[in-house]
Amino acid sequence: MVLDNAANSEQVRPLLPGLPRCLVVVTSRNRLSGLTARDGGVRVSLDPLSCADSIELLRHAMGEDRADREPDALHEVARQCSYQPLAL
Repeated sequence: MVLDNAANSEQVRPLLPGLPRCLVVVTSRNRLSGLTARDGGVRVSLDPLSCADSIELLRHAMGEDRADREPDALHEVARQCSYQPLAL
């Protein structure tokens, strides 16, 4: 299960499965320390991507044909998203 853009631990906690064989990915712009301390969560922090990796991610998401027609737009979108994986 993916829980996207969680505001805080309390928002997510009631949605966590009770079985150990279940996996939940929680994305957030906040650290959600309560999930790691109380619920056994593992934090994975992502650094911004390089410009080249950002462009490659966008090319894959939107299709190479369109990406090839609008290369300047790809660079602008990547820049506007600060090369952040979640935003891209």
